[in-house]
Amino acid sequence: AIHGQFHPDVATSNNNIGVIYRNQKKYSAALAQYSQALVGYMAVYGECHSDVAMAYHNMAVVFDKQDKAQSALDHYNKALDIRVKVHGAVHPDVAASYANIATRYKKQNQLDEALAYY
Repeated sequence: AIHGQFHPDVATSNNNIGVIYRNQKKYSAALAQYSQALVGYMAVYGECHSDVAMAYHNMAVVFDKQDKAQSALDHYNKALDIRVKVHGAVHPDVAASYANIATRYKKQNQLDEALAYY
């Protein structure tokens, strides 16, 4: 291998393969790829980087599609926390995280919680 397991290009490839699996509704395979991407991004960048947040977000989307509400919320919140640290409170990625969390709560008919994030 040219780059080895812990290189940002390898992590990005894992992420991209995960997107394809997610689009094919192969959720277990998607999660495996996103997990590898997360490990790779964390090894390269540490815990506080936009690519780490993206990996958490992508995992949350899969959990959301599987209707695994708590896992989705946990991962959406991890992405949100990192995005606020990296970008500050006013950024499109931060806004998207808030909207995703609100939508997840809305799906669960937890409207007061959803309202807090919109």
